[in-house]
Amino acid sequence: MTRPAPQAGFNSTGRIDYGPFVMSSSGHYHELEQTLAGEHATIALGAGLAPILRPGDLVCLNGGLGAGKTTLARAVIRTIAGDAALEVPSPSFAIAQLYDLTPPVAHFDFFRLDDPAEVEDTGFRDSLCERVVLLEWPDRTGSLAPDRLDIEL
Repeated sequence: MTRPAPQAGFNSTGRIDYGPFVMSSSGHYHELEQTLAGEHATIALGAGLAPILRPGDLVCLNGGLGAGKTTLARAVIRTIAGDAALEVPSPSFAIAQLYDLTPPVAHFDFFRLDDPAEVEDTGFRDSLCERVVLLEWPDRTGSLAPDRLDIEL
């Protein structure tokens, strides 16, 4: 498979090499495995993803503590806002941060949830209809609709 040229990154005047990737396909399911070459590549991935997101899109951010989930979410939000200096606090304690941007964005972090039933009190389900939803720790929800983008960091 031919490797595409590196993409322009967030707040970058040059090109960023995200690292090696592998793509496979099975029926209607497509998988792209991309090894990110550090924080700058994670930010560039978020900046590249942001322009294609629309209200109703769910982006599930998976990975252990410190994997880069919040870094990726911040890059998406800052790119949509058009403000690289925008303060984007982690929703770890608040559970949710809402951004009235175009398109509107909701950033959820379910790390502190102990039971999938707690999801109902977060505003998550309502946000799915109205906003781009960035979700850290999606495994805490119990189950999600199949129409989503899963990113493993």
